[in-house]
Amino acid sequence: MIEMLIRLYRVLKEEDKERFKDMLAAYTKQTSGQYIYKLERAEIPRELEKLEEIYRKLHETLRGGYKEIETFRIFERVYQEHFTVVKNKVTVKKNEELHSAILQSPDDIDVTYRKKGKKDGWGQSVNVTEKANPENELNLLTDIAVQSNNTDDSNIMNDRIEPLKEKTPDLKELHTDGGYGSKDNDRKFEEL
Repeated sequence: MIEMLIRLYRVLKEEDKERFKDMLAAYTKQTSGQYIYKLERAEIPRELEKLEEIYRKLHETLRGGYKEIETFRIFERVYQEHFTVVKNKVTVKKNEELHSAILQSPDDIDVTYRKKGKKDGWGQSVNVTEKANPENELNLLTDIAVQSNNTDDSNIMNDRIEPLKEKTPDLKELHTDGGYGSKDNDRKFEEL
């Protein structure tokens, strides 16, 4: 949230920078990492209250004039995903209210979070299909699919079955791990 404030401040018009200079000074004089590093655990609730008010004020004031600027759109996404507004009262959402598709990084707005087994993962999921005939000296990649990291493997496979059959019409057998199986996929495989 703090990093987004710093980035938003950088794209403000000079008159808006001057207008919000004092409100954002604590954040813009250093990196977000430096600011957070200096926070004590006991200060976090008060810091979140400050952020609630700052985000509300900036969003209300700037949304008309900055909606075409990508940095503002990312700021607005953070505001909508991390804050709740009820009767003009803004509060930071509790961790259990957040979902895996919320903005993970302003540097890559498509990144999602996923816990698979005991492993945490951020990013995207890349699924690759290759021919694997032991008689061939060279086997080729036949399909590459990039999806959000929080998309179930079986759903990704379901979307790729028909394109795989189109690309490799003589395909008779497909090997995957157990995460790709589903009744819907079984039906499609039987049909094709």
